[in-house]
Amino acid sequence: MKKLRLLHLWLFWCAGWSLSPVVGQNNCLDFDGNGDHIDLTPIPISANSNFTVEMWFRSTATSTSTNCSGNFKRLFALGGANSRFEVGECGGNLSVYWYDGASHGPFQTSAATIRDALWHCISVTRNGPNMDIWLDCDLVYSTSQIGMLNSTRFRIGQWAGGLTGNDEWQGQIDEVKLWDFAKSAGAICADKNCLLLGDEPGLVVYWPLDDGTANADNSSMAFVTDLAAPEDNGTLAGFTRTGTTSNFVPSEAGIVYPNYQNLDLQISDYFSPGTPITEICTGEPLHFCLMTNGQTVLLPNVMDPTTNVMATIAWQFLDNSVTNWTTILSDPFSDFCFPIGPSVVTAVCSPNADGFVDRQYRAVVTVTDPTLGASCDYVSEVQNLRICCLISPSATVAVTTNLPDDLLCAGDMVDFTVELHSPDEFVNTPGPAVTIDWTYNNIPIPTAANQTNFIYPVAAVSEPEACFEATVKNCAGKLMTYKSCLTVDPVPMCGSITELPTGALTPDPIVPDKYYICPGNDAVLQKVDAAAFSNGVVSWQFMFPSVGDWIDLGTSNDIQNTNILPCIKPPSSPYLWPAGETCIKYRIAVKPYSDPSGCEPCYSNELTICLSTAPIADVIVGDTEICSGETALLTVGNFNADYTYTWFWNGLQVGIGEFYTASKTGCYLVEISNGCQSTATAKHCLTICETVAVISCPLAPNDCACEGQSIQLTGCSPNYSRDNCGGALLYDWTWDSGTVLAVNGCNLEHLPAPTGTTYTLIVTNSLTGCSATTSTFIKPCDKP
Repeated sequence: MKKLRLLHLWLFWCAGWSLSPVVGQNNCLDFDGNGDHIDLTPIPISANSNFTVEMWFRSTATSTSTNCSGNFKRLFALGGANSRFEVGECGGNLSVYWYDGASHGPFQTSAATIRDALWHCISVTRNGPNMDIWLDCDLVYSTSQIGMLNSTRFRIGQWAGGLTGNDEWQGQIDEVKLWDFAKSAGAICADKNCLLLGDEPGLVVYWPLDDGTANADNSSMAFVTDLAAPEDNGTLAGFTRTGTTSNFVPSEAGIVYPNYQNLDLQISDYFSPGTPITEICTGEPLHFCLMTNGQTVLLPNVMDPTTNVMATIAWQFLDNSVTNWTTILSDPFSDFCFPIGPSVVTAVCSPNADGFVDRQYRAVVTVTDPTLGASCDYVSEVQNLRICCLISPSATVAVTTNLPDDLLCAGDMVDFTVELHSPDEFVNTPGPAVTIDWTYNNIPIPTAANQTNFIYPVAAVSEPEACFEATVKNCAGKLMTYKSCLTVDPVPMCGSITELPTGALTPDPIVPDKYYICPGNDAVLQKVDAAAFSNGVVSWQFMFPSVGDWIDLGTSNDIQNTNILPCIKPPSSPYLWPAGETCIKYRIAVKPYSDPSGCEPCYSNELTICLSTAPIADVIVGDTEICSGETALLTVGNFNADYTYTWFWNGLQVGIGEFYTASKTGCYLVEISNGCQSTATAKHCLTICETVAVISCPLAPNDCACEGQSIQLTGCSPNYSRDNCGGALLYDWTWDSGTVLAVNGCNLEHLPAPTGTTYTLIVTNSLTGCSATTSTFIKPCDKP
């Protein structure tokens, strides 16, 4: 079938066209006058309605009789119950007959003989009672006597009643058209020489008769194609459909410039002309070219020296939302073959719910024959081009969760609410050619395809991020990606800390992780296993128990120096010890990487370091007086094994430990030290009680110890016996073998033996019990 149809013809004059290779269509139908006809029942017009019948024909009949009886060769007929309307020829005279309850004609028209071997164009119009017949644009018959015509059948080549022998058309027929209104004279002349599109208003039947292959075997064909809508194909009857008669044969009807019927519109890639393209993004470059029979059409506005015609072109487009074709008036749409640069072919994308515009392009080639004074507009095939809207880069993905402040920690069970917000209408509500694909941490989410909002549950989120990415693709395959991530912190992990042994700390013997330090000293703390502290920001912290707030120290270091404790300057330092504080606590906190975070920090064990306090002043327990030759065991009253006890006697160090055995008169004290501070006991003075026994020489009157006379001895204190510890002295006297003598206190009177007597005095301190013994031997002297 032809690809081109008429848009417009400007005809300056009409006449029968002589045979010419540059006019005519592809095919026509040859009628042999022996039963060949085309039938359409029912017809697509209402009974007794107005109509126009048009066609091209050429008569090859040879009968010479002008009497129509038995010789009325029908060109076409409209028939129905008690209704007939027929046009044909009788002996070369164009004639008309109708029956509307009464018989009329046949009447011969004013046309000259049509048996001139030429093609002629006939147009018959009925407008109420008026009927006109135009031949080659000339009015050849007119009447106002048309009555009721209840036409239900349309037939070409035969009357509507059946076989009538010599009353059937003999010759060729082409371009059959049936309209449901009476065309005007101007309209008849305007389009008679050009092909139609088939969609012209009022055109109800259009049989171009280009079916089949000329002069070939077309016996399998039962219909001729109707290009009007709805399709009413005509039924072929009587045709042999083989050979050069009673078949489809080449047409030489008066259709102007058939070399422009097969216009091929090519839309191709800008960078590779000739490569067809059906989709672009709005504004992309293209290449347009109009071809005919595989060759480029004539240059516009240039006379073709071969055909003596000149062609002009009008490019048109029709968008899916528009009903009328729009002519493109701007360059480069003025040539037959040309490139189109960027930003020329565009679509209106806002508003646009589809995300594209389906645009149809066609070219209307106006061919003018100056010699004939006629021109026809030929329309190329329609090419569809989908112009896809660009996807805005400013769309965003919003991700929220069912957790407070959308703070996430590894392992959390989370319901994510994901939304895509785009300024593009066709993305927010995905258009038919827009695809949206989602991934979660690069894993596809098939259930969210082409959705702009959805809920996505995750049983346990994993670090470091929960990322949702939307890939939006337009109809041309161009895509944009949008991504939004929420931070997922790993669960902080903590180990333990301890002292780095330097001797500065003294462990508490009872409380774990508690130490003592001498004021003015510093200590070093360390991680037991540095690798155990992970998944967060590692920070040493300290806290004063009386304050209760933990304060950050250094981060990430494996050891931490306490500096000198306590810190007493500068006054504004956070390390300044509060008044009355005696302890400080240390720990390591592993805080989540994010602040705030969905993870809780973890903490190591706490080390408590307390300032060592000076030992409490103690007392020395033990005797304060001992007898000479004895020792005193001295001890402190409240011994603490953690302290060092140093013993001093009269300022001289004499011992270390809990006890000291004293044997000297003097004052003792103990210095008690905790290693950094010392206190001393009160002095404990010890007296060595020395009791001295002294016996005097014989006293007067027998100071010479004369024989036979008693003597007097004394040991009385303080002239003779003595004691340094106070208390009364007791005196016990014995002689020789220990016989106790009569005691008269510290004095003794006794008669010594002529051979001499040994006297012993024991002096005892009645308070301390200390005693001393002395003896003297007295031998009486001879009488003088």
